[in-house]
Amino acid sequence: MKTLKRKSATIPNSRWLAYATAGVASAFTYANSAQAAIHYSGDLHEQFGPHKEKLKAFPLDQAEEGSTVTVERITEEAEADRKLLEHLWRNGVRPDTRLTVQEIAPWAGTITTVTDGRTVVLGLAAAAKIWVYKPK
Repeated sequence: MKTLKRKSATIPNSRWLAYATAGVASAFTYANSAQAAIHYSGDLHEQFGPHKEKLKAFPLDQAEEGSTVTVERITEEAEADRKLLEHLWRNGVRPDTRLTVQEIAPWAGTITTVTDGRTVVLGLAAAAKIWVYKPK
């Protein structure tokens, strides 16, 4: 009887390097980053439903005073600014967070929002790095 030799699974060095790089990038930014994402390229054997209607996202600095918006994403440019990212994190501004725009003060260069009873003041330049959409 002939026996088959099994070959052990191997992962190329380039893939290990990608895993290591993603881990380091995630550790330094304290958040997931598009640059740190690892995508599986094999066959998933899964059926996915129809695409959801695309949400019309826009920068927070373009929101209307008095409107309620939901954070869609924080841009990579904002993620690169550690102090901004820490400020957002401490104040609960993360993807899927609902914000009410209380005041836009272009003369002061600020936007004031409220989330979960907490007032969060941001510079308009920082608000431009936060993409939001109007919830349905």
